[in-house]
Amino acid sequence: YGGWILSTEKLNKIIDIEKKNKSAVLECGVVVKDFLKIIDRENLFYPPFPTEKSALIGGNAATNASGEYSFKYGSTRSHIKKINVILPSGEMIGMERGQYRLNDNFHLPDKNHTFIPLPGYSLPGVKNTAGYHIYNGSDLIDLFIGSEGTLGLISRVEISLIDRIPELFYLLLFFPSSSNPDKIIEKIRSTDFSENMLIAEYFDCNSLRLLKPFYPSFPRRAGFALLLGLSGLSEQLLCSIKNNLSPFRLLDDWLAATAYDIDLIYKLRLRLPEEVNKLVKSSGYPKLSTDIAVPSAYTNDMRLCYEKILQKNPIRHVIFGHIGENHLHVNLMPENKKQFNTAQIIYRQFLCTGIHFGGTISAEHGIGKKKSCYLPLMFGSGSISEMKNIKNALDPDNLFCRGNIFPESCSVV
Repeated sequence: YGGWILSTEKLNKIIDIEKKNKSAVLECGVVVKDFLKIIDRENLFYPPFPTEKSALIGGNAATNASGEYSFKYGSTRSHIKKINVILPSGEMIGMERGQYRLNDNFHLPDKNHTFIPLPGYSLPGVKNTAGYHIYNGSDLIDLFIGSEGTLGLISRVEISLIDRIPELFYLLLFFPSSSNPDKIIEKIRSTDFSENMLIAEYFDCNSLRLLKPFYPSFPRRAGFALLLGLSGLSEQLLCSIKNNLSPFRLLDDWLAATAYDIDLIYKLRLRLPEEVNKLVKSSGYPKLSTDIAVPSAYTNDMRLCYEKILQKNPIRHVIFGHIGENHLHVNLMPENKKQFNTAQIIYRQFLCTGIHFGGTISAEHGIGKKKSCYLPLMFGSGSISEMKNIKNALDPDNLFCRGNIFPESCSVV
């Protein structure tokens, strides 16, 4: 793709922390884990922090990153109040949420009054990081958030904070394969304890098998597990959870409330992708990982689609992820050339099904370069051209992040 790497590591100042107004102003190179430690001393918290805490806050904004607590708090976008953007022209502009609303005759507040063409495509009503976030009446700040660095460099952000949350506790719940995880989540959403829940994760039977050497006491008959992270531990809350979930044939439940147990369960979430990557490395073939989210009405259909197709095509795989947001990851791990070719076909089938259900091909990981060839499946060539028109308006020389979002060459099935 050519070009130069632009480092922002020295733009690392925390400009201001407003405890009273619960906000902070940061340069883009501030490391998330360092910032979290500093605001913790002020009894404050930044909810959408990413799982990879060594990330930079500017990168979080550029990718609209989602964190561990996105079930309750959403993605980065909903916590950004202001940004400064350095445009490809070299000019810096600032904007705050609500200041500029896009319409069919909108001009950027730069010295050239750059015209921003309004596209005609629609965005899916689900957790989504695919394509430019723009429509009639949308906020200009949201066009740059999640644009993957293609429209400008977000050099400074003002973010909203909340009071430090109470210590979480975790419940790892095991169910037989005859139970329906989507019905369980639907039930949880309707209960009084859903307000306490920050995390709702799913692990299929293959995920549990992969983890069992590290957690040998997993129930033998477990068909899947749900991991819930909640605040405000009490006997009343635990009783409410068990009473509501008893009709779903709960096999076993693990409560993690001490520092040791919490660490043990927390590492379970991190260990699964680590073990997957070990298998991928040993096979010599790359994994194919979905990032599909669908409307809640189709969560069960999407999961059944995964299972049905993979039963017919026995490729090593795991299914896990953010079931509370209708967003599961399928990791396909082919072991030979034939399986790799089949996995590519299956991957495309999954994407097309998710799109058919009104979902997205990328809920949190973005498009980047590797998935750019698949974006036309979701938006169509006309809508891709509209996105390119926006890119060309802001970056006519294609200086920033070449190859991100838009396919320059394609060799996928």
